[in-house]
Amino acid sequence: MYTCSGKEVYLLSISRLNLILIIMVDCSCLKNIPYRNVKLHYYYVNAAMACVIPFLPVHAKEIGISAVSLGFIYSFMPLVTMVLKPFFGAVADYFDNLKMLLFIFIGVMMVSSTLTVSVPRKHNMISSEVRCMATGTYLYFKSKPSQDCMMDIVTSKPLQCIMQCSECTAFQDVPSLKKDYTERMCMKKILHRVQTIVHLRKESNSTQLFSVQNMKLDDKNMNTLCFVNLTFTCSSTCEPVLQECYTGKQEPEYSSDQFWLFLIFATMSVSLGGVVSSFSDAICFNELRENGHLYGRQRLWGTIGWGLFSPLAGYLNELVSGDSFLKAYQAGALVQVILLIYDLCIVNRLKTKNLKCSQNIYKDFVKVFCQFKMMAFMLSVLVIGAFTALMWTLLFWHLMDLGGTSGLLGLVSAVQCFLGELVFFFFAGRIISTLGPFNILSLNFICFGVRFIAYSYLRNPWLVLPIELLQGPTYGLFYATMATFAHTSSLPGTEVTVQGMVGSAFEFGMMFGNLFGGMSMQMYGGVFTFFWAGIISFTYCLINILFYVLLRFLVKQRVEAVVAVPVEESSSFM
Repeated sequence: MYTCSGKEVYLLSISRLNLILIIMVDCSCLKNIPYRNVKLHYYYVNAAMACVIPFLPVHAKEIGISAVSLGFIYSFMPLVTMVLKPFFGAVADYFDNLKMLLFIFIGVMMVSSTLTVSVPRKHNMISSEVRCMATGTYLYFKSKPSQDCMMDIVTSKPLQCIMQCSECTAFQDVPSLKKDYTERMCMKKILHRVQTIVHLRKESNSTQLFSVQNMKLDDKNMNTLCFVNLTFTCSSTCEPVLQECYTGKQEPEYSSDQFWLFLIFATMSVSLGGVVSSFSDAICFNELRENGHLYGRQRLWGTIGWGLFSPLAGYLNELVSGDSFLKAYQAGALVQVILLIYDLCIVNRLKTKNLKCSQNIYKDFVKVFCQFKMMAFMLSVLVIGAFTALMWTLLFWHLMDLGGTSGLLGLVSAVQCFLGELVFFFFAGRIISTLGPFNILSLNFICFGVRFIAYSYLRNPWLVLPIELLQGPTYGLFYATMATFAHTSSLPGTEVTVQGMVGSAFEFGMMFGNLFGGMSMQMYGGVFTFFWAGIISFTYCLINILFYVLLRFLVKQRVEAVVAVPVEESSSFM
């Protein structure tokens, strides 16, 4: 514990990481920082969300939820958020009580996030062993299924298996109890963890022993590896589709407890996080007042928090999980709870009572959203929401398929934040005033296209790091543009409602992105999905440019009409 001008600063030390993280700060050193409470709120709430949200898709995968089901869940989340944002925004505008709502939402986020990462893995997955023999590689199922099922189901489609294998890399000959005989003992082992696709063909008349036709581990063919190195031993657990061979019918995924528990708790956590972000933006603009162009410089503190704590959470999750190939994410959830508790103290000091009131909020709301520029902007925001969903939900899944680790996932978030978003948030006000919102959207679509096509050509997951520099324009600059456009387009008393509605367009796009992205990921894989997402992004860039040209034409027509009115009146008077 340290002191700063007589007030306390609490520090959390992680000795193994040699890193000291400021968890609680309340000292007079910060009093001269402008808008310090807004900065601290952005910092803590985003740092808290970074400890859990990036790891939810991977956690879902490990508890047995398929890509299609995950796409459905992540499509349902923005649908709920899309409803909650404008609803609670209108409630906040009407009752002028953002602070109480923020307290409630942050508290629910704490509980729901912890429960989400605590959902256990399915226990109905069937165990098997990989047996290395001189004649090849075989997969042996420990339970005996029906013969017809194994022939019709298992051999007709590839299986996904989570495998844990140990490879002996150092041997030593030791004397045997028998005379003039030595035995080779393994002195050093390397542990391999991988999720792989296994193609099987039936071996003789056995319903338990199957020959592996195509299975790779660390880019090595298992048949060749087993033939050369008989010390390579594995244990594997395959997908629940094999349950069909035992029950006579496959249990629907939506009938499992894991599916519904993850759906409910994750939706609560992510949706309320979206509402909190919308409220935070409205409060920020309220405190900035005429300095709204400084919004990006406040919001970048959220990026700093996310960038610091996402890799920390990844490290802690790896530390707690140890050598297990199924990761535990409760450590990150615990850090989130600590951060949100202190954020509640910051929220209590935010100014939320000076927001203007609307005499007729419904009339003002309709007036704002009937403008062509608002409709065109929200449509482009919707499309960007779909692309963002692909990145947030499926990028980590794709990297794990390529052999990435939890540490890499945390590092990806750090690069996105510090080398991508941070710079663009800082200069967002200047860029927005120079280019304008629609030109920035066109830039976003170009960057998304480049980014997605680059993902499709990835073979080494670590090469994703330089690609993540594009997070700056695709999220940092875009988010600042979206929030600024919503603020400048709103009428007095509708700020929170308009922020919520524009944010809802983003969430609506995320719903479509998650739904169709999950289906594409399941059927065609990450390479196909990201490649065509890039092509679509380039195509929609042209549509957005067309919107901008049409908008300028309409503005020009309106200006000419306004100028022509007094001329006509003076002519008729004469």
